[in-house]
Amino acid sequence: MTARTRPAAAGDLETLAAIHVRAWRETYGGLIPEPAATGMPLEERVAMWRPRVQGAPAGRGIWLGLDGEGVPAGFVACRARRPDGPEAEAEIHALYILARARGQGLGRALMAEAARFLAAEGFTSLGLWVLAVNARAIAFYRALGAVPGPTQSFTIGSVTLVETAVIWPDLAAFAASDCAQGTFPVDRAGGSV
Repeated sequence: MTARTRPAAAGDLETLAAIHVRAWRETYGGLIPEPAATGMPLEERVAMWRPRVQGAPAGRGIWLGLDGEGVPAGFVACRARRPDGPEAEAEIHALYILARARGQGLGRALMAEAARFLAAEGFTSLGLWVLAVNARAIAFYRALGAVPGPTQSFTIGSVTLVETAVIWPDLAAFAASDCAQGTFPVDRAGGSV
């Protein structure tokens, strides 16, 4: 199966927020304490994503990953580094894939979209924060050539979580790699999302 993506549009706000909530719960339920794993209200995600999806230019830097039937099953959002972002010029703010669509190449296809977009915008390095308990995601990013970065803690309610940075110090090389050109193999053994 060839993974497909498309840019997010203003009408995708509810879909994107719903994927965010469901994928978070599927990924972190059982990995992190309650209520952090399941306490993400949909309304909060809609409010969080509204400016990015419906702002000007609408959806810029956000792509949806489509399953075999063309139904959105994941997304990536990228941008210039926030002040608290990883030590890179640009960052992946979010990458979420629904459990039913993992292992089909959507994560790689979405990362490729983001890498090519950011490289074309002139950014030279890329990073992201990932929860340290998410070994599958860390292995996925490392398989894409990321190197480990620093760790930091943050709190959701009364739960303190640790996240680690992964960084691509040479974004141009990553964007030109097999991953970003769409000629990568899909790893069915757990390295792909």
